[in-house]
Amino acid sequence: MIKEKNVQLFLVEEEDVDAVNKLLPDSLKPIPQTMKIHQVFCQEHHNLKVQSRHVSCFCKKPEPCDCFGVSEFQFDKSNATNIQSDSLDQSVIGKWCIVTYDNKPYPGIIQDIDANECEVQVMHRIGENRFYWPMVHDILWYHHSNFVTLIEPPTKVGSRHYEVDKRVWKRVKDDLGI
Repeated sequence: MIKEKNVQLFLVEEEDVDAVNKLLPDSLKPIPQTMKIHQVFCQEHHNLKVQSRHVSCFCKKPEPCDCFGVSEFQFDKSNATNIQSDSLDQSVIGKWCIVTYDNKPYPGIIQDIDANECEVQVMHRIGENRFYWPMVHDILWYHHSNFVTLIEPPTKVGSRHYEVDKRVWKRVKDDLGI
């Protein structure tokens, strides 16, 4: 019998999986040959690039070692989902979006939807495409005309700031004429 001291088990609750699924765009493409993958790792969490292999390696070399062949997959993070504001429905609750306030775009998470407005918890601006979560939640109802687009979650920059994907941010600014 082999005893392994470095094995960690994590229980992932169904509601945790559902919460993550709400954040993922419908257009997200899966990693090819997912069912054959035995080991997945990534060096930088913000660039959405993962390495994987079909045979697990437990050598003491730093990951990613080249044992058993490593494959790379890059998720496409440039795809903000353009959605017409008149088609906003309950399916977007929990997803990231950009809304405008005083003609300035802000990223946030949709909390609720009704016929004419969407309730969004937004981040505060600290500079050009730099945002942070305020100490007190900033949750407001925005008219559907202030809804710009659904987006991927912003990536962390530094210890407490975030930025929207640069290509998406440029497109939003171009669309708004700012």
